Amino acid sequence: RLNFKESPFYDVEQPLTRAEMTKAADSSRGNIELKIKLPPEVALRFTKDNPVREQSRIMVFCAAEPVSTFVKLDVSFPNQVELRVNGTEVRANLRGLKNRPGSTRPADITDLIRKSASYENSLVITYALTNKHNPAEDLVKRLEERRAITREQVVREMIEKAQDADLEATSTVMSLKCPLSTLRMTTPCRSTICIHNQCFDALSFLQLQQQAPTWTCPLCNRIVSFNDLQVDLYVDHILKAVPEAVEQVSISPDGEWTVLGQGESNVRHSNAREDQNDEGLIEIPDVSYEENSSRFTAAAASGVTRTPTHPSREPSISSGVARSSNGALSRI
Repeated sequence: RLNFKESPFYDVEQPLTRAEMTKAADSSRGNIELKIKLPPEVALRFTKDNPVREQSRIMVFCAAEPVSTFVKLDVSFPNQVELRVNGTEVRANLRGLKNRPGSTRPADITDLIRKSASYENSLVITYALTNKHNPAEDLVKRLEERRAITREQVVREMIEKAQDADLEATSTVMSLKCPLSTLRMTTPCRSTICIHNQCFDALSFLQLQQQAPTWTCPLCNRIVSFNDLQVDLYVDHILKAVPEAVEQVSISPDGEWTVLGQGESNVRHSNAREDQNDEGLIEIPDVSYEENSSRFTAAAASGVTRTPTHPSREPSISSGVARSSNGALSRI
Protein backbone atom coordinates (compact mmCIF):
# COMPACT_ATOMS: atom_id res chain seq x y z
CA ARG A 1 0.00 0.00 0.00
CA LEU A 2 1.32 3.43 -0.93
CA ASN A 3 1.32 6.15 1.72
CA PHE A 4 0.12 9.55 0.58
CA LYS A 5 0.38 12.83 2.41
CA GLU A 6 -2.60 13.59 4.62
CA SER A 7 -5.17 16.10 3.46
CA PRO A 8 -7.58 18.08 5.65
CA PHE A 9 -10.28 17.42 3.04
CA TYR A 10 -10.46 13.64 3.23
CA ASP A 11 -9.37 10.56 5.18
CA VAL A 12 -8.40 7.39 3.34
CA GLU A 13 -10.05 4.48 5.13
CA GLN A 14 -9.37 1.35 3.11
CA PRO A 15 -8.01 0.17 -0.25
CA LEU A 16 -10.49 -1.23 -2.76
CA THR A 17 -7.91 -2.81 -5.08
CA ARG A 18 -4.33 -3.97 -4.87
CA ALA A 19 -1.53 -1.72 -6.11
CA GLU A 20 -0.73 -2.29 -9.79
CA MET A 21 2.57 -1.31 -11.41
CA THR A 22 2.36 -0.35 -15.07
CA LYS A 23 4.87 -1.03 -17.78
CA ALA A 24 6.84 1.91 -19.13
CA ALA A 25 5.27 3.74 -22.06
CA ASP A 26 7.40 5.91 -24.33
CA SER A 27 5.79 6.95 -27.62
CA SER A 28 3.21 4.17 -27.37
CA ARG A 29 0.24 4.08 -25.02
CA GLY A 30 -0.12 1.71 -22.10
CA ASN A 31 -3.22 0.38 -20.37
CA ILE A 32 -4.01 -1.25 -17.09
CA GLU A 33 -7.42 -2.37 -15.85
CA LEU A 34 -8.50 -2.62 -12.24
CA LYS A 35 -11.60 -4.46 -11.07
CA ILE A 36 -13.39 -2.70 -8.23
CA LYS A 37 -15.87 -4.77 -6.27
CA LEU A 38 -17.19 -2.96 -3.21
CA PRO A 39 -17.07 -4.89 0.06
CA PRO A 40 -20.55 -5.19 1.64
CA GLU A 41 -19.72 -2.70 4.39
CA VAL A 42 -18.59 -0.13 1.80
CA ALA A 43 -21.63 -0.71 -0.42
CA LEU A 44 -23.80 -0.17 2.66
CA ARG A 45 -22.46 3.38 2.94
CA PHE A 46 -24.14 4.27 -0.35
CA THR A 47 -27.64 2.99 0.44
CA LYS A 48 -30.34 5.62 0.13
CA ASP A 49 -31.07 6.13 3.81
CA ASN A 50 -27.49 5.93 5.10
CA PRO A 51 -26.54 9.27 6.75
CA VAL A 52 -22.88 8.97 5.64
CA ARG A 53 -23.80 8.45 1.99
CA GLU A 54 -23.00 12.01 0.90
CA GLN A 55 -19.73 12.04 2.82
CA SER A 56 -18.35 8.81 1.35
CA ARG A 57 -16.31 9.02 -1.84
CA ILE A 58 -14.40 6.60 -4.08
CA MET A 59 -11.19 8.16 -5.40
CA VAL A 60 -8.23 7.27 -7.59
CA PHE A 61 -4.69 8.01 -6.46
CA CYS A 62 -1.48 7.89 -8.51
CA ALA A 63 2.22 7.96 -7.57
CA ALA A 64 5.46 7.64 -9.52
CA GLU A 65 8.59 5.94 -8.27
CA PRO A 66 10.97 6.12 -6.48
CA VAL A 67 8.69 5.14 -3.60
CA SER A 68 9.85 4.68 -0.02
CA THR A 69 8.03 3.61 3.11
CA PHE A 70 9.73 6.55 4.84
CA VAL A 71 8.29 9.16 2.50
CA LYS A 72 4.65 10.15 2.13
CA LEU A 73 3.75 10.89 -1.45
CA ASP A 74 2.03 13.74 -3.26
CA VAL A 75 -0.81 12.90 -5.63
CA SER A 76 0.43 13.34 -9.21
CA PHE A 77 -0.67 11.90 -12.53
CA PRO A 78 1.27 11.49 -15.80
CA ASN A 79 0.99 14.36 -18.25
CA GLN A 80 -0.93 12.13 -20.63
CA VAL A 81 -3.49 9.97 -18.84
CA GLU A 82 -7.13 9.01 -19.25
CA LEU A 83 -9.38 7.27 -16.75
CA ARG A 84 -12.53 5.36 -17.70
CA VAL A 85 -14.94 3.78 -15.24
CA ASN A 86 -17.35 1.23 -16.70
CA GLY A 87 -16.62 2.69 -20.14
CA THR A 88 -17.28 6.33 -19.18
CA GLU A 89 -14.43 8.85 -19.20
CA VAL A 90 -13.63 10.54 -15.90
CA ARG A 91 -13.87 14.31 -16.23
CA ALA A 92 -11.36 15.68 -13.76
CA ASN A 93 -8.30 17.92 -13.60
CA LEU A 94 -5.46 15.43 -13.24
CA ARG A 95 -2.59 17.89 -13.69
CA GLY A 96 -2.81 20.42 -10.89
CA LEU A 97 -0.76 23.61 -11.00
CA LYS A 98 2.32 23.79 -13.21
CA ASN A 99 5.59 23.18 -11.34
CA ARG A 100 3.67 22.78 -8.07
CA PRO A 101 4.05 19.20 -6.79
CA GLY A 102 1.20 18.17 -4.54
CA SER A 103 -1.36 20.50 -6.12
CA THR A 104 -3.21 17.63 -7.84
CA ARG A 105 -6.27 16.11 -6.20
CA PRO A 106 -7.15 12.41 -6.42
CA ALA A 107 -9.75 11.66 -9.09
CA ASP A 108 -13.29 11.29 -7.70
CA ILE A 109 -15.05 8.42 -9.49
CA THR A 110 -17.91 7.96 -7.00
CA ASP A 111 -20.73 8.84 -9.42
CA LEU A 112 -19.46 6.37 -12.05
CA ILE A 113 -19.21 3.38 -9.70
CA ARG A 114 -22.13 0.99 -9.33
CA LYS A 115 -22.65 0.65 -5.60
CA SER A 116 -23.71 -3.00 -5.50
CA ALA A 117 -21.51 -5.44 -3.58
CA SER A 118 -22.12 -8.07 -6.28
CA TYR A 119 -21.13 -5.85 -9.24
CA GLU A 120 -17.56 -5.80 -10.59
CA ASN A 121 -16.71 -2.28 -11.73
CA SER A 122 -13.99 -1.66 -14.30
CA LEU A 123 -11.36 1.11 -14.01
CA VAL A 124 -9.18 1.46 -17.12
CA ILE A 125 -6.11 3.72 -16.98
CA THR A 126 -4.54 4.73 -20.28
CA TYR A 127 -1.21 6.57 -20.13
CA ALA A 128 1.75 7.60 -22.31
CA LEU A 129 5.17 9.28 -22.08
CA THR A 130 5.77 8.16 -18.52
CA ASN A 131 9.51 8.03 -19.15
CA LYS A 132 9.66 11.83 -18.88
CA HIS A 133 8.42 11.90 -15.30
CA ASN A 134 11.12 13.20 -12.99
CA PRO A 135 14.23 11.05 -13.24
CA ALA A 136 17.03 12.02 -10.86
CA GLU A 137 18.41 14.66 -13.24
CA ASP A 138 15.02 16.37 -13.44
CA LEU A 139 14.75 16.34 -9.66
CA VAL A 140 18.13 18.09 -9.43
CA LYS A 141 16.80 20.82 -11.74
CA ARG A 142 13.81 21.22 -9.47
CA LEU A 143 16.15 21.60 -6.50
CA GLU A 144 18.13 24.29 -8.32
CA GLU A 145 14.97 26.22 -9.18
CA ARG A 146 13.41 26.34 -5.74
CA ARG A 147 14.39 28.04 -2.49
CA ALA A 148 18.02 27.50 -1.45
CA ILE A 149 20.12 27.87 1.71
CA THR A 150 21.75 31.28 1.23
CA ARG A 151 25.35 32.20 2.01
CA GLU A 152 24.15 34.85 4.45
CA GLN A 153 22.03 32.31 6.32
CA VAL A 154 24.96 29.90 6.70
CA VAL A 155 27.36 32.59 7.93
CA ARG A 156 24.78 33.95 10.38
CA GLU A 157 24.24 30.47 11.85
CA MET A 158 28.00 29.93 12.17
CA ILE A 159 28.45 33.21 14.02
CA GLU A 160 25.54 32.41 16.36
CA LYS A 161 27.14 29.07 17.23
CA ALA A 162 30.52 30.75 17.79
CA GLN A 163 28.94 33.16 20.27
CA ASP A 164 27.43 30.33 22.32
CA ALA A 165 29.29 30.33 25.64
CA ASP A 166 28.74 26.62 26.08
CA LEU A 167 30.52 25.75 22.83
CA GLU A 168 34.20 26.06 21.94
CA ALA A 169 34.50 27.63 18.49
CA THR A 170 37.34 26.28 16.36
CA SER A 171 38.10 26.06 12.67
CA THR A 172 36.83 22.95 10.90
CA VAL A 173 37.62 21.19 7.66
CA MET A 174 34.97 20.87 4.97
CA SER A 175 35.37 18.33 2.20
CA LEU A 176 34.35 19.35 -1.31
CA LYS A 177 33.88 15.70 -2.24
CA CYS A 178 30.55 13.91 -2.01
CA PRO A 179 30.57 11.27 0.76
CA LEU A 180 28.56 8.95 -1.52
CA SER A 181 30.39 9.08 -4.85
CA THR A 182 33.75 10.33 -3.43
CA LEU A 183 33.81 12.74 -6.38
CA ARG A 184 33.81 16.52 -6.29
CA MET A 185 30.31 17.84 -5.69
CA THR A 186 28.49 19.57 -8.53
CA THR A 187 25.24 20.51 -6.80
CA PRO A 188 25.91 20.63 -3.03
CA CYS A 189 22.80 20.08 -0.98
CA ARG A 190 21.66 19.01 2.48
CA SER A 191 18.43 18.60 4.38
CA THR A 192 17.03 21.56 6.25
CA ILE A 193 16.43 19.32 9.27
CA CYS A 194 20.14 18.43 9.54
CA ILE A 195 22.41 20.58 11.72
CA HIS A 196 25.73 20.00 9.91
CA ASN A 197 27.20 22.25 7.20
CA GLN A 198 28.82 19.44 5.25
CA CYS A 199 26.92 18.70 2.03
CA PHE A 200 26.51 15.84 -0.42
CA ASP A 201 25.99 15.89 -4.17
CA ALA A 202 22.31 16.11 -5.11
CA LEU A 203 22.51 13.89 -8.20
CA SER A 204 24.50 11.17 -6.43
CA PHE A 205 22.04 11.12 -3.54
CA LEU A 206 18.93 11.03 -5.76
CA GLN A 207 20.40 8.32 -7.99
CA LEU A 208 21.02 6.25 -4.87
CA GLN A 209 17.42 6.74 -3.71
CA GLN A 210 16.24 5.72 -7.16
CA GLN A 211 18.23 2.49 -6.93
CA ALA A 212 17.62 1.66 -3.26
CA PRO A 213 15.42 4.20 -1.48
CA THR A 214 16.27 4.65 2.18
CA TRP A 215 15.94 8.47 2.36
CA THR A 216 18.49 8.88 5.12
CA CYS A 217 21.13 11.59 5.27
CA PRO A 218 24.51 10.03 4.33
CA LEU A 219 26.23 12.21 6.94
CA CYS A 220 24.05 11.99 10.07
CA ASN A 221 21.55 9.22 9.18
CA ARG A 222 18.51 11.39 9.86
CA ILE A 223 15.37 10.49 7.93
CA VAL A 224 14.94 13.09 5.18
CA SER A 225 12.59 13.67 2.26
CA PHE A 226 12.97 15.27 -1.14
CA ASN A 227 11.01 18.30 0.06
CA ASP A 228 13.59 18.81 2.84
CA LEU A 229 16.52 19.06 0.42
CA GLN A 230 17.93 22.46 -0.52
CA VAL A 231 20.99 23.58 -2.44
CA ASP A 232 23.62 25.15 -0.15
CA LEU A 233 24.78 28.37 -1.86
CA TYR A 234 27.61 28.85 0.66
CA VAL A 235 29.26 25.59 -0.38
CA ASP A 236 28.31 26.19 -4.00
CA HIS A 237 30.18 29.51 -3.89
CA ILE A 238 33.30 27.77 -2.55
CA LEU A 239 33.13 25.11 -5.27
CA LYS A 240 32.98 27.79 -7.96
CA ALA A 241 35.72 29.91 -6.38
CA VAL A 242 38.47 27.29 -5.97
CA PRO A 243 40.28 25.18 -8.59
CA GLU A 244 38.90 21.69 -9.22
CA ALA A 245 42.02 20.15 -7.70
CA VAL A 246 41.09 21.54 -4.26
CA GLU A 247 39.39 18.88 -2.15
CA GLN A 248 39.15 20.58 1.25
CA VAL A 249 38.80 24.02 2.75
CA SER A 250 39.18 25.32 6.29
CA ILE A 251 36.09 27.00 7.71
CA SER A 252 36.51 29.59 10.49
CA PRO A 253 33.83 30.11 13.16
CA ASP A 254 32.95 33.47 11.58
CA GLY A 255 32.21 31.83 8.21
CA GLU A 256 35.46 32.86 6.53
CA TRP A 257 37.14 30.06 4.57
CA THR A 258 40.61 29.36 3.20
CA VAL A 259 41.98 26.68 0.92
CA LEU A 260 43.53 23.92 2.98
CA GLY A 261 47.14 23.44 1.82
CA GLN A 262 49.18 20.28 2.08
CA GLY A 263 51.61 21.82 4.52
CA GLU A 264 49.29 23.77 6.76
CA SER A 265 49.63 22.91 10.43
CA ASN A 266 47.50 25.64 11.96
CA VAL A 267 44.28 23.76 11.26
CA ARG A 268 43.18 20.74 13.25
CA HIS A 269 42.67 18.54 10.18
CA SER A 270 45.12 18.09 7.32
CA ASN A 271 44.83 16.46 3.91
CA ALA A 272 46.32 13.35 5.43
CA ARG A 273 42.89 12.52 6.81
CA GLU A 274 41.37 12.32 3.35
CA ASP A 275 42.20 8.65 2.86
CA GLN A 276 40.84 7.78 6.28
CA ASN A 277 37.48 9.18 5.36
CA ASP A 278 37.10 6.74 2.48
CA GLU A 279 36.05 3.89 4.75
CA GLY A 280 32.37 3.03 4.55
CA LEU A 281 31.77 5.11 1.44
CA ILE A 282 29.03 3.94 -0.89
CA GLU A 283 29.84 3.54 -4.55
CA ILE A 284 27.18 4.93 -6.88
CA PRO A 285 26.93 2.95 -10.13
CA ASP A 286 26.71 4.79 -13.40
CA VAL A 287 23.01 5.17 -14.11
CA SER A 288 22.02 5.00 -17.75
CA TYR A 289 18.84 6.61 -18.91
CA GLU A 290 18.75 4.90 -22.29
CA GLU A 291 15.87 2.90 -20.87
CA ASN A 292 14.33 5.96 -19.29
CA SER A 293 11.19 4.13 -18.37
CA SER A 294 8.73 5.03 -15.69
CA ARG A 295 6.27 2.45 -14.50
CA PHE A 296 3.08 3.18 -12.66
CA THR A 297 1.25 1.21 -10.04
CA ALA A 298 -2.51 1.36 -9.63
CA ALA A 299 -4.71 0.23 -6.79
CA ALA A 300 -8.05 1.00 -5.20
CA ALA A 301 -8.82 2.02 -1.63
CA SER A 302 -11.69 3.38 0.44
CA GLY A 303 -11.83 6.32 2.81
CA VAL A 304 -13.76 9.32 4.07
CA THR A 305 -13.39 12.86 2.77
CA ARG A 306 -13.62 15.75 5.13
CA THR A 307 -13.50 19.52 5.15
CA PRO A 308 -11.54 20.83 8.10
CA THR A 309 -13.88 23.51 9.41
CA HIS A 310 -17.05 23.08 7.36
CA PRO A 311 -19.81 20.73 8.53
CA SER A 312 -20.27 19.18 5.09
CA ARG A 313 -17.14 17.06 5.17
CA GLU A 314 -17.05 14.37 2.55
CA PRO A 315 -15.81 10.95 3.59
CA SER A 316 -13.90 9.55 0.69
CA ILE A 317 -13.21 6.07 -0.49
CA SER A 318 -9.97 6.15 -2.37
CA SER A 319 -10.14 3.88 -5.25
CA GLY A 320 -6.89 3.72 -7.04
CA VAL A 321 -3.20 4.12 -6.46
CA ALA A 322 -0.57 4.15 -9.14
CA ARG A 323 3.15 4.69 -9.08
CA SER A 324 5.85 4.90 -11.68
CA SER A 325 9.18 3.17 -11.17
CA ASN A 326 11.58 5.50 -12.87
CA GLY A 327 12.28 8.53 -10.98
CA ALA A 328 9.75 10.96 -9.83
CA LEU A 329 6.50 11.24 -8.19
CA SER A 330 3.20 10.78 -10.05
CA ARG A 331 0.22 8.80 -8.81
CA ILE A 332 -3.03 7.18 -9.80
